[in-house]
Amino acid sequence: MLAVGRLDPQKGFAHLLRAFARVQAELPQVHLTIVGEGPERETLQKIIQELNLCNVLLPGWRDDVPSLMHKADVFCLSSLWEGMPNVLLEAMAAGLPVVAFDCPSGPREILQDGQHGLLLPVGDEAALACALLRLANSPSERLQWAQRAHARAAVFEPAAIAQQWLGLINAATPNKEYSERNTT
Repeated sequence: MLAVGRLDPQKGFAHLLRAFARVQAELPQVHLTIVGEGPERETLQKIIQELNLCNVLLPGWRDDVPSLMHKADVFCLSSLWEGMPNVLLEAMAAGLPVVAFDCPSGPREILQDGQHGLLLPVGDEAALACALLRLANSPSERLQWAQRAHARAAVFEPAAIAQQWLGLINAATPNKEYSERNTT
């Protein structure tokens, strides 16, 4: 299992660690890696020790996150609030099934109300643990969610977004000759 982000309270990693304690209790072979650096490192390390989590890594900042995504089985976004969580899109584009808190804003819109990833109430550690266990225990369900996530990520590819912008520009440009001349 993988999570990526600043080690900051906004990212909700303390919630993720407490949820992961429940996962580890049932599936001691499962690992969690939280990639990132920040002011909450010491707090998170204390939680790891207090909960006796033996399969959790906090490797700090890494420049090989795409390769880590390709090795992971599940991606978790435990943020309490977001803007546009690019890391969620990156995980989906890498073909990972995703679990995310339904925080304001971003995950609900990206996952289309949970059609392309598991969307959970913000801060609900029990629901997060259940979702992670569900995916850990079912390779076929992981594959289904991964396929949905990957298909949805294509909507956010640069070429697709550029076409949407061109459509908006063309619709708003009264001088069609100018619009056609400057989009080729």
